[in-house]
Amino acid sequence: MNGIEEILNGLEDHLALLRELGVWSVEMDRSLLAESSPAGASAPSARPSQSAAAMRRPPAPAPRAAPAAAANAGLSPRIRCKAAFLVAAPLDEAGSEMTGKIVAALGGDAVTMPVVSDGPLPDAASYVVLGAASFKKWFPQFAAVAPGTHIVDGEKRRILVTHAPGDILRFPVVTPALAQMKRRMWASIKAVVSGAEGAI
Repeated sequence: MNGIEEILNGLEDHLALLRELGVWSVEMDRSLLAESSPAGASAPSARPSQSAAAMRRPPAPAPRAAPAAAANAGLSPRIRCKAAFLVAAPLDEAGSEMTGKIVAALGGDAVTMPVVSDGPLPDAASYVVLGAASFKKWFPQFAAVAPGTHIVDGEKRRILVTHAPGDILRFPVVTPALAQMKRRMWASIKAVVSGAEGAI
């Protein structure tokens, strides 16, 4: 039973992270796993029950339109956005949804925290670079670095290199290692974005 408890605890930690990110709304009822069958009764099926965890995807938050001047109030005049999420190519639907929910959880929107795949480098207080290919595209002057690396460039802008959405979403099962990687990713993104104004 100890192994099952560890698995359930890992699952609950992962579900808590998903709720915090706003990716999934999940309820888990452990009472369905209690041993309540009388002696001599047949063992329950090993197949997972559909009612063991009721999962539903919350509706995507509506985009908030805000004039650039109002959205960037309080930032240095030379900074157009608080943070920019940089990608190598346009994200697929799942990647866009994941990134949009991260931006919304940070209190941003398409004006204050745009996701950029092409064009000139946006003028931002900080950059969240999603994946190694994105880092190579947007910052070719730097050597390759591991996800989770923070860099401050010559203009004192904070750069965080982290995992691309596809790196996270490709795993069908969330292991404790993946859950820990996601927690570290979320903590790093929050840190670089919250410190963006002070970094200038």
